[in-house]
Amino acid sequence: MTKRTLAICCAILILILMATPFGVRMVFFSDVSEEVLESGSQFRSFFGTLSAEHESMMPVSSFHDPTVVRTVTTIAFHYSYFSTMPIGYANFYPLITALMTFIALIMLLIGLKRDTRRMVGICAIGCVLASALSWIMFSAFSAVGLVIMALHIVICILQIERKSDKIVTTPESELWKMK
Repeated sequence: MTKRTLAICCAILILILMATPFGVRMVFFSDVSEEVLESGSQFRSFFGTLSAEHESMMPVSSFHDPTVVRTVTTIAFHYSYFSTMPIGYANFYPLITALMTFIALIMLLIGLKRDTRRMVGICAIGCVLASALSWIMFSAFSAVGLVIMALHIVICILQIERKSDKIVTTPESELWKMK
């Protein structure tokens, strides 16, 4: 199997993995739950202690109240790279990664007749950077995203042209073929 065929298979596998609903992780915060550590008839606030009859006028808790413990729970959902939900929350990187992968696949298919290694490598590096930015900025890390990024790195490595890849014809090799 040639390097180009292997890169085409990796790109097709990447697009299949991107279509699954496990690619992009999005974290949402639920309501703040509060637990009162001390209970008493008096309410503490910034301005001092109030009697029980004035408690209804004040908020239930103050951010500076040391007797209240606040916990925030997070909920994580997973979406496809082609979903519009991450775009709605300003995470454009998964869609950019998907489009650049599709462009790289088209370049690989065109590359069967022309040399498009440089363009495919640039697209694959752009995909790796977009995935990393999505993970850093939006906490969108997932196992499927890691596999997709690893396959993009494989495509980058396969696009590196080595001296051994070039066929060098010398007069001695031509003579050898004639015999």
